[in-house]
Amino acid sequence: MRGVTYRRATPDELAKGAPIFASLASLCAVCLCEPRGQRELQVLISAQRDSLADAFAGPARRQRDAVGRSAIWLASAPDGSLVGTCGVQTVVMSPEGETRMTRVNKPMLEVRPLLSNLVVAPEWRRCGVASRLLQESESMSRAWGFDEMLLKVEASNTAAIQMYLRGGYVTVGIDTRAERPRAGLMRVQWERTTLVCMRKRLPAPDVMDAGSSEGEVEVGLVLPRGECEW
Repeated sequence: MRGVTYRRATPDELAKGAPIFASLASLCAVCLCEPRGQRELQVLISAQRDSLADAFAGPARRQRDAVGRSAIWLASAPDGSLVGTCGVQTVVMSPEGETRMTRVNKPMLEVRPLLSNLVVAPEWRRCGVASRLLQESESMSRAWGFDEMLLKVEASNTAAIQMYLRGGYVTVGIDTRAERPRAGLMRVQWERTTLVCMRKRLPAPDVMDAGSSEGEVEVGLVLPRGECEW
């Protein structure tokens, strides 16, 4: 989309307590949780702000080869307002996206890149923003030395699943034990949901596709509570 700028959030922006987390939490709450009214919105923003900071704030999240290494990509409108974002985290998991260690999958557990919180403001959807954020995240994962990208998306989000399938992702697992946040009276509560885990083999950097805005949809990710939330 002409006029939209894309960049990786700087270390200063991702410091503990930085104001960017409030903006990110607000966008995620609106796009992923569909709050009913201002009270629910504020409850979700507060919880997600803390979870985002836990996942992405601090210098340890940017150390090379560190488990938990992470980055955030930002898409901004010409007026500077945030219109889209996504994160990439490195998580110990199996090729099927399983993070719980079992006797069967223990030999397959290793650090892998996980796409998280790919969201676009409603008025900026179908403009290529999500495709570009996905492209930047895949390129960065390749630059980090990975040849794959994994993601988790709610099974009910069929439009997002179809977009990922068109982008080269394949379904590798189903998580029926995941939870998603919803606003309670005074705090966030958790409800069961089913996540589809998808995986893509990334080509070498010089042949990474530019991507396409065709079929742009809102893409959301809610990770199981207690794993790599938000």
